[in-house]
Amino acid sequence: MFRLSFTRERAIAIIELIFALVGVFFFCKGFTEMGRSINTLFRYGVFLASCIFLAMRWRMVAYTLVGDIPLFLLHIVAFCSFAWSDLPAVTNLQVREILYMFSFSVYLASRYSLREQTMLLAWTLEIAALMSAFYAVVLPAEGQEQGKFAGAWKGIYPQKNELSTMMTLAAAAHLPLIFDPKYNRIWAAAGLGLSLFMILMTTSKSGLIIFIVLVISFFISRTIRWRNLAMVMIFSTLIGLSIPSTIIFVTNWDPIIIGLGRDPTLTGRTDIWGYSFTRIAERPWLGYGRGVFWNPRSKYPAEAGMAVVGVPPVNLMSVTYAPPHSHNGVVDILLEVGFVGLGLFILSFLLMVLRLVKRIYITNTPEEFFPIVFLTFFLMYNFTESLMMRGENIFWIYYTAIAYSLRLGGQEVIEEPRILPRPEPPVEQPKALSRGR
Repeated sequence: MFRLSFTRERAIAIIELIFALVGVFFFCKGFTEMGRSINTLFRYGVFLASCIFLAMRWRMVAYTLVGDIPLFLLHIVAFCSFAWSDLPAVTNLQVREILYMFSFSVYLASRYSLREQTMLLAWTLEIAALMSAFYAVVLPAEGQEQGKFAGAWKGIYPQKNELSTMMTLAAAAHLPLIFDPKYNRIWAAAGLGLSLFMILMTTSKSGLIIFIVLVISFFISRTIRWRNLAMVMIFSTLIGLSIPSTIIFVTNWDPIIIGLGRDPTLTGRTDIWGYSFTRIAERPWLGYGRGVFWNPRSKYPAEAGMAVVGVPPVNLMSVTYAPPHSHNGVVDILLEVGFVGLGLFILSFLLMVLRLVKRIYITNTPEEFFPIVFLTFFLMYNFTESLMMRGENIFWIYYTAIAYSLRLGGQEVIEEPRILPRPEPPVEQPKALSRGR
């Protein structure tokens, strides 16, 4: 009887593992090029399976959700934004993406540990990298750019920058696994090398720069556990240098960017941001609703495009240019759910950072360092791209899953370190021999 029960539990575990890999692969846009019908089939399949598995462990799910109330409220506000949307029909369709992402991210957080989540992401993106390499080599017409960036690899993704972003995320997932004594380090190093090779083949310089920053953040985060003067000196120096450096960089933005041979408007991004903030001022508290502002049926994308066109040196865009999003995660949150939503996100983010620092300080496991590497990646990419709640993306799913997984006393119980040494057990005195009666 015990053997039958064990076999059944193991079968369920294998089914869940396959489902988790398929779900992560779907949200990594792995099925995008396979056709709309197949993509839709996997979308609803992942959502339905997530709901079934969540119902199977509803007590754990409820306990997990309580761990980050601001993040839960942020999803509620986004889901209810049809109430103040200018295009309620559009918002009603867009809020489904909130359900898809939220259900799967809560499933990951309530079912798998941080280490297991890291491995799931690493394995999935290894598959995406191998498939992309196959497409680029065997089917160059499909796997390589054909226009302005001819020859650059894009693999199974519509554009080379998407492949670069995914491979940078893959590198971020493999980095802590190299230092995991329970994981095959040769396999982790091979996965990291494959990720870096794919970034090089996309000809993306930003991906390599961000990876270097991720490596630096990884090793700096490990110094948090130095409980001596060295840690204080290092972080004091970094903070002391970052403030004046930021001021100098912001006040001398144009000459610095032009000196680097780049467009000071970041290819029109600053113009889009300027226009977006004028619209945010009109509806600051709750925004325009989920998926409304940049929808093709809205008037705002064309107006934002006009703000970009004609501003040198962005002179190659047509008059009908309409940006698909603001190219900034914070700006898009403000446009969709206003300062109420942004405030909830900031509260969730601060709570996440506090828990993360505490866990790193009191533990010595490699998976504890993946969240800080991921957060660095998440913040850097959201400065020029929109990787938060827009669409269906793996970045917001892992942000949500990590935020819930970091709850102390939840799925992973962490014992607080003792300030005082453990008392020595009393020495047991030999018992006197009893006299026989």
